Amino acid sequence: MSTKRIEAYVDPSVMTYAIQTIAGMAIALGTFIGLYWRKIKRFLEKKYHLDFSGDKVEEGNDLYHGSDKEKSQYIEEKAFFKKTSTSSHPISLKSGILISIALSCLWMFYAPLQLYFTNIHEFRYDLYAILPTILLMFVVGLIVGIIVFLISKKIHEKVYLFGICVALILLIASFIQGNFLLSDLPHLDGSTFQWNTFSFGSLSSIVVWTIVIVLVSYSFIKLNKNVFVFLSNAISILLICVCVITLLLNGIISNGFFTKRPVVVSKENLFTYSTNQNFIIFIIDAVDAEKVHQLIEGERQEYKEIFSDFTFYPDTVAAYPFTKYSIPFILTGIWNENQEDFISFETKAMDESELLKTLENRSYDLGMYEADLTYDSDHVFRFSNIQRGRYHIKNIFEFARTNGRYVWFLYAPYPLKRVFADPGMISVLKNREEADGDAFFSSNADFYHALKTRDIETVDEKCFCFIHIDGAHVPFQYDEQVNTIPISEGSYELSIKCSMTIVKEYMERLKEADVYDDSAIIIMADHGYVPDEEGFLGRENPVLFVKGIQEKHDSLIISKQPISYDDLQVAYQRLLEGKESKDIFDAKEDEKRRRRFIVYAYADERKLYEYYQEGYASDESTLIPTGVEYILESEK
Repeated sequence: MSTKRIEAYVDPSVMTYAIQTIAGMAIALGTFIGLYWRKIKRFLEKKYHLDFSGDKVEEGNDLYHGSDKEKSQYIEEKAFFKKTSTSSHPISLKSGILISIALSCLWMFYAPLQLYFTNIHEFRYDLYAILPTILLMFVVGLIVGIIVFLISKKIHEKVYLFGICVALILLIASFIQGNFLLSDLPHLDGSTFQWNTFSFGSLSSIVVWTIVIVLVSYSFIKLNKNVFVFLSNAISILLICVCVITLLLNGIISNGFFTKRPVVVSKENLFTYSTNQNFIIFIIDAVDAEKVHQLIEGERQEYKEIFSDFTFYPDTVAAYPFTKYSIPFILTGIWNENQEDFISFETKAMDESELLKTLENRSYDLGMYEADLTYDSDHVFRFSNIQRGRYHIKNIFEFARTNGRYVWFLYAPYPLKRVFADPGMISVLKNREEADGDAFFSSNADFYHALKTRDIETVDEKCFCFIHIDGAHVPFQYDEQVNTIPISEGSYELSIKCSMTIVKEYMERLKEADVYDDSAIIIMADHGYVPDEEGFLGRENPVLFVKGIQEKHDSLIISKQPISYDDLQVAYQRLLEGKESKDIFDAKEDEKRRRRFIVYAYADERKLYEYYQEGYASDESTLIPTGVEYILESEK
């Protein structure tokens, strides 16, 4: 069993462990029933007055291998139970309570926790911040279920039994849908859904729900009511056990039961800069160089004024296609080749970063404004804005509503998924937290509002400032003036223009505070992006603008140098030495270079694939795989 990764991808490792769990339980259960069936059958006949008419034993035949006395006793018991099994025995409320527990466990408890365990590093809060809310969701679901069954039982027993039948269908079918039919779902990253591309998932969903409805309905009609209720109880108990065991396994595997390091990325010193020297790296997420180049040379030539003192490098190749691996590389220049788990890698790489060491040796105050920082070491406090504290759920009712909608989107049959679909629900779910102190979040609107309302303070101490905002990342929820708009009205181009508006305001604020000239500034993206491309395609060409300390131009310089993010560490050192942006890279204009780009599927980070860009950065036809794969040691 599994759940969807953030942005609706599957984590295959969880599926493997879960299948092993279910298979083990099924084998154990089957073996137990096979060995002790006759005793189980007698117990069930006595306890529930069931009639297993398929096991007929008549005097004179030799199907029953026991003494004559035992055979005679068995035949008498059989006759009695056959008589009483057809009589009317009221069905107790406990069956409704049990299936209510199973449904609430699956929908309100298991599914939200699976979402957390399989995406544990995507959330800033830990298990214990969301557990009270999830328990509340479970209790509310259970109470509602019990009330429904209580009312139906008061109306008539047949209504009550029909309710159990419907609940059993929902339990079995949604369990299969939400845990095994996950390979063909729309993304939940804010991009527009193209429902017509998910025909296979829709067909398999309809087939599964139809089979379950037919089998359960047939059992409801044909079986004795006591047998049917017993079957419902057994399935409910089995699925509760499967959910609990799977949660325990996944919680242990993901270290989900441990509290996260009490670290909060605060806004402290976000607008404090040096009158001596500043080194600024400003990340506008997912802004593609090719698109910006088209805007600069076309309808938005005024962007040249924003970047008049900068050099623009449109022929730039990133290191990785997604943010998670890109940020550590930008700061350290160390390639992640899956030699260890990501958190250990990032922590070690950050500790060994030559850039950070150089800045510390030169007495820079370090500011790290990366909301999703997973630097798991006390060395994280080398950044002056990192504080001790924890993240919490901001609004439990909004969290519960969004979580519930996500769960029902995941567990509903395909024809009903559109009812619960919200392209931006994962972003909403990720950002429904608050923190101890004034926490930094990557929201464009949040940063822009701070730019507009906060004063820039100046100090003598040299300052390093690393800022990462959403930029043009999905969901496309901003217009050019950084107003929040419906996703249906947004677009990638609008999000890029929004990013440029923020950069322009940031530059103006630095100039107003008289710290702009004394700053080396890099405006860049973590990776590129081309709408409607699948996987890593279109993500290899990030935007890159650079300005050196005291650098002045009459206009923006557009360089033809082929740049790789592998060149950044040398470029940083040269900027710190006072060199201008046009002198920080060694590549010659129009030089033919092989630039490394390591890719992976968002669904499976344990396998990395090496590519080399042998042509222009944005040319996908010259992005050539080497055949080299880097597989996490635990997966080999």
